[in-house]
Amino acid sequence: MSVLRDLAEPLALFFLLGAVYYCMAERFWVASVFLSLGALTKELGVVVAVAMFGWCVWGRKEKRVRCVSCFLLPMFLFSLWYSYIWSKLGVVPYARGRMNLGLPFNSVGFILEYLFYGRSEATRVVMASFFASFLLSIIFGVRLLRKGLSFSLILLLVFLGISALFTPLIWGAIWSYPRVFLYVYALLFVVYFEYREKLFLLPIVGMTLLPLLPFLILRL
Repeated sequence: MSVLRDLAEPLALFFLLGAVYYCMAERFWVASVFLSLGALTKELGVVVAVAMFGWCVWGRKEKRVRCVSCFLLPMFLFSLWYSYIWSKLGVVPYARGRMNLGLPFNSVGFILEYLFYGRSEATRVVMASFFASFLLSIIFGVRLLRKGLSFSLILLLVFLGISALFTPLIWGAIWSYPRVFLYVYALLFVVYFEYREKLFLLPIVGMTLLPLLPFLILRL
């Protein structure tokens, strides 16, 4: 991603993993720093901060005040940065990308058409592997709720839910896959090592083919 496109997504992923690690270690102030840097790197970092807020309020009652106070830092810095952009450009970045989201699973027809009539057989195989892994991740994630709720599992389900809202503008753009699904891919590993649920190895293996997709497109 860094060589062929840019550094923003890998860097945002690094901050996400740092926030998850320190949140699970209950070092909330350090986690808030990573959340702040992640939100300033990419807007999806705000989703992580909101998920952390919900997890703290609902699941960390004994440390609720400290959790919420840590949540305020990334939201304050993010609001400050957006206010600065608005003052200079008269528009906020997210408003330019609101067409990327729609109704849940609104792109099923487009996805099926791509699987049957995609650019090449190799591309269709990789895409089919990814879509199957995506659906399995949702099924296994919901199933895992009976074993208890954790911050990493909440994040995985949140990002899978957001992904289900993507319109063909995302599903139809080859470069969008490694950009927007890096979060899901990394969180699958985190959840697997936390819960030791072997079923998660299936979507992990399936999504491992995903980084090959841009190279296949460039070659073809």
